[in-house]
Amino acid sequence: MEQKGLKCCAIFLVMIFAAVLGSGVNIIEKQKSAIMNTLLDKHDSSIVPRNTTNNEDKPVKIEVNTYIRSLDVDTQNMESKVSLTFRAMWVDKRLEYNDFDGKIKYLNFGNDQRLWKPDLFFSNEKEAKLHTLTTPNVLMRVYPNGTVLYSQRLSLKLACPMDFTHFPADNQVCSIIIASYAHTTDDMYILWRNGDPIQVTKHLFMRHFTLTKVYTDYCTSKTATGTYSCLKIDLLVKRDQSYVLGRIYYPIILLVVVSYLCFWLNSVEHATPKILVSAACLLFAMGFSSWQYGNLVGDITYSTYLCCWLTWCHALMLLAAVESVLVCWLTTGQKSIGDLDMASKNKFQKALRKFSPTAHPIDMVFRLFYPIIFLLYNVVYWTNLSSLAESE
Repeated sequence: MEQKGLKCCAIFLVMIFAAVLGSGVNIIEKQKSAIMNTLLDKHDSSIVPRNTTNNEDKPVKIEVNTYIRSLDVDTQNMESKVSLTFRAMWVDKRLEYNDFDGKIKYLNFGNDQRLWKPDLFFSNEKEAKLHTLTTPNVLMRVYPNGTVLYSQRLSLKLACPMDFTHFPADNQVCSIIIASYAHTTDDMYILWRNGDPIQVTKHLFMRHFTLTKVYTDYCTSKTATGTYSCLKIDLLVKRDQSYVLGRIYYPIILLVVVSYLCFWLNSVEHATPKILVSAACLLFAMGFSSWQYGNLVGDITYSTYLCCWLTWCHALMLLAAVESVLVCWLTTGQKSIGDLDMASKNKFQKALRKFSPTAHPIDMVFRLFYPIIFLLYNVVYWTNLSSLAESE
């Protein structure tokens, strides 16, 4: 009986403790609700908060930092796509309240439109998306001393002017520009938060590019209506050349090799296939490179470093096609290349023919110098391309 009595007393004490604790929590929540209603009733969102120092009103200071969640670069449309968390912090003395000896750390106001917020916008933005799944991704905290923390998740499509002169060894700089729309520096100014204002996810993945550096800067502008505060983020991205190698370089090199093999065909017995193969390589290379080039850099009106390489390859394949037609024309009506021995008195031609009796002398010259010229040009080209990639 005594044990049952002790158990009942223990259960009773636990119930009393839980009731007291629950009532304390309910009291705090009621206090929070009352404070929020009081602050909203007396707050005017159309008036910019002022910082008073030594009886002097100063413009409100907005501290900004961002967390970049994803980044992609579209070279065809010259734009960047960024998903980020945008955070801003300022002090509004009108929102000070009693924290009841530290029991209330902060108040959550969500995206309440009745509180003042800075009129910041992204000046190079093309499209923007506010995330609302499963609830609006907006946070607004007010601390007892009047400090306001505003955080919002955004997806932006931003204009990103690009220079492809050194393509495919090019680096691009895509910017995120944050500015005040209506308030001049007399009312408010924005600045980067101390410490690490730009954070980037460790799991960032980009197609065809790699993010190498992130810079922050100020871009305050002066117009006819006043001076406006502005912040700038520069994202330096480096192109992945391995993708371009697989899409353009390797196929074109293969076509140059096939064009070179035409010199090893007998110009009398295989005249038609020789001309067709060399011409087909040229036409396919021009069409293929133009299509892939447009997919990588879009419509531009100036030459790039890759253009020089493609032009040289096309010129070599054109030379191979012209050589095939010329040799076939010179051997028209002859049953074999050996028939030229009777008419030719050129010692150089006879020496070449001893080396390869079934080859035309012009074919022999191209067999020797065609790969040498192609290899020498590639040595110079890739050496310069490597130096460009290091200097970018």
